[in-house]
Amino acid sequence: MSARELQDWQTFYAAEPFGAIRDNLHAGLIASIMVNLLREKGSAAVTPADFLFVTAEQRRNASLSDGLAAFKRLAKQARRADS
Repeated sequence: MSARELQDWQTFYAAEPFGAIRDNLHAGLIASIMVNLLREKGSAAVTPADFLFVTAEQRRNASLSDGLAAFKRLAKQARRADS
């Protein structure tokens, strides 16, 4: 594959994503619609993200990122309190 063809495929993918990620999003969208149609009145709505397949590694990385973000927020609050 030439560099030009690769660039063309990258441009096409940016405009029309394909593959497992898009399939995962479609499945999450359908599942969330079905659950929201059948949920009890007053219960919380679900989102497509609630149904996305997430690997164990992605869960660990998200957990680490969430923890780091929480520490950064605490550090900002501490700096404001010191000023």
